Amino acid sequence: MEDLKELNRICQKPDYKTRGNWMARHITRDMALPLSWIFLHTRITANQVTSISLFAGCAGCAFFGAGTKQAMLFGAFLLQLWYLLDHVDGHIARYRKQSNLTGVYFDYLTHYVVHAGIFTGIGYGVFRKTGNLFYLMTGVAAAMAIIFFNLCYDVLYKAYFSRIKTCGYLVVRRKTSAGQGTDPARRGVSGRIFSFIHKTCEVHVLMNVVTVLAVFSFFWDLDVWRFCITYYAFAAVFISIMKNAHFVLFRVPDRTFEETFEADSES
Repeated sequence: MEDLKELNRICQKPDYKTRGNWMARHITRDMALPLSWIFLHTRITANQVTSISLFAGCAGCAFFGAGTKQAMLFGAFLLQLWYLLDHVDGHIARYRKQSNLTGVYFDYLTHYVVHAGIFTGIGYGVFRKTGNLFYLMTGVAAAMAIIFFNLCYDVLYKAYFSRIKTCGYLVVRRKTSAGQGTDPARRGVSGRIFSFIHKTCEVHVLMNVVTVLAVFSFFWDLDVWRFCITYYAFAAVFISIMKNAHFVLFRVPDRTFEETFEADSES
């Protein structure tokens, strides 16, 4: 078995330090490598690691549903474990040359399940503790909204695929990555507020918010979960509606497709 330095070269994507969110770039991908080294001493496959990560994530969401401060803390730990394992499966797939679209599909599917489960679990946990049906409803609303929020990208790629099939599989070629959008600092106050709310709904930020709240509520017995689920119910609904409306009104699918692909001049 190669040492960690060589394993890093084999298992990581070439641009793993420049692509993805800040936590993946600077923390999680490097933290996952020693765990990948351990798993590579077994016969476990990448899809099996994905299954383990899904189990850890769902278990964490279930602990949130218990509503106690101990369960919330353990649920947050399992959520962090899920995110770590979510990077291990890619390492194993690249090392063992098991990368395939089915594995990618399964991996993305687990994101939907866990992301929605976080809100459902917290909402149910607060409902159990308070007996107030409002918090169960806000948890479900946040879960549905976050699915709708994530769908905007999946529907975008479905639209891409439809255009590619129409043009013919070989008449499109990867050009350059689409623009990253306007700098939030140039959007004014409303744009920066939108960017902040948007960022809090991204899963790597969400799970760290939940972890911090779980630690604080465990040691200081703070009642933070009612505020948390109420905020995310309104934030997730707002962001999902605004994001999808922006895609439609400003023709984002057409613009990003033209920025990303070009016709094959040799065809």
